[in-house]
Amino acid sequence: MTFSQDWMVPACRHPISETISQHVYDDRHGDGYKANISYAVTGSELAPLDRAQHDFAERLIDAAAHTRYEHGTDIDGFISISIGFRLLRAGDFASIEASGNRVTSRPGTQSFRTTPIYDSWFMHVPTGQLLRFDDLMQYADVAAESLLHNGRTVILERFSRIYVSAPTEAERAEKTDFFARRISQATGLPSHEWRMSLYFGDPCAPAILLTFDTKPVDVNNNEYISIHSSLMSWRMFMKPQYRDAIPLVD
Repeated sequence: MTFSQDWMVPACRHPISETISQHVYDDRHGDGYKANISYAVTGSELAPLDRAQHDFAERLIDAAAHTRYEHGTDIDGFISISIGFRLLRAGDFASIEASGNRVTSRPGTQSFRTTPIYDSWFMHVPTGQLLRFDDLMQYADVAAESLLHNGRTVILERFSRIYVSAPTEAERAEKTDFFARRISQATGLPSHEWRMSLYFGDPCAPAILLTFDTKPVDVNNNEYISIHSSLMSWRMFMKPQYRDAIPLVD
């Protein structure tokens, strides 16, 4: 059996969904630190997102410049920050995600500590408002309960399938229990603290990616406790002014 070259390309693509790939690069060097930043190019109508990404980077750089002088800190430590911002747009919604790492090392040694970096911002373009889950949803409590009813199980199943591998059943059970506790802890945070961004896993149905905690699930990987769901499935829960932000497509 033969396949055409585009057999893996989805049959449809939502006409108003896009990932903006233009970036501006900023390299900073200071006393005991360096930072490599890749800012998403936003344009004037997305100014609140632009401010959010720059403010976020500046806070991290400022913290790096001062941390090494705090009491009890090794003055010889060197901090390297690397951050990339990704901009996505779907209809009247846009979002920016920040991801990267902060690495603290000692020059001339193999000693270093890596701290993952993550955050995101979700915007309603016509009003210029940055929204959290509670801002977007008219029935935020009902929407959150609906999401978490099966969401915790879905997340645990995914982590167990990918990360739970051990030689004995007892060790596998211990790892599964650890993930269950972390998921319960993260999803138990107030819903206005959840991070939102757009997600284009299915190009025919743009989704909201909810990230419950900006800390990775564990120290051994950079995956976060998150789940995505189609924007259309959220439509009934949204405040009226946001329900038509994503036009329906066949």
